[in-house]
Amino acid sequence: MTRAERYAQITEARAAGEHYKETCRRLGISVAYYFEVLKDPSGRMLRAKYERHRHPCPKCGTPMAWRGGPKRTSPRTHPALCKSCDLERRAEHRIWTEESIVEALRYAAAMLGRTPLTSETNPGLASPRNRKRDKETMEQLGLPRYTTILHVFGSWRAAVEAAGLEYRKVGAKVRVGSGRAGA
Repeated sequence: MTRAERYAQITEARAAGEHYKETCRRLGISVAYYFEVLKDPSGRMLRAKYERHRHPCPKCGTPMAWRGGPKRTSPRTHPALCKSCDLERRAEHRIWTEESIVEALRYAAAMLGRTPLTSETNPGLASPRNRKRDKETMEQLGLPRYTTILHVFGSWRAAVEAAGLEYRKVGAKVRVGSGRAGA
């Protein structure tokens, strides 16, 4: 249904003396949209608003639409990049790549004498008594966070196997702290 048709329905209901909440309920529209249509029946002001906020991508010049909303910043105060330029920027500034994660896991395995535990990359997964130890291990060995590994590889198992290490199933006994693999 077009905006002009909605405007006709709303004005008919108002002429009949129908309360705006009842009209909104009957037409299945929000109260905000009801008053927006009354204020701007053709949508001209809304289109002008979007046109004012159109701007080119600062990097490549691609025309971009306004990404408005309460949590977004204005394009004038913080010019955003288009989607492809933003992905490119993120890739350039990425610290943990597949290669660097594999290297870090291999280094940690060499230092520990076993495959690192998931709790050593995310101390929140460790039991309360082991959190401090696992956090220190992660910092000393320079391991990436567990969520970073999941983001890059998709799973912990894929990362461990890419590093050429032995994957242990959940619940497998591991001796932690001595540098030897346990039974």
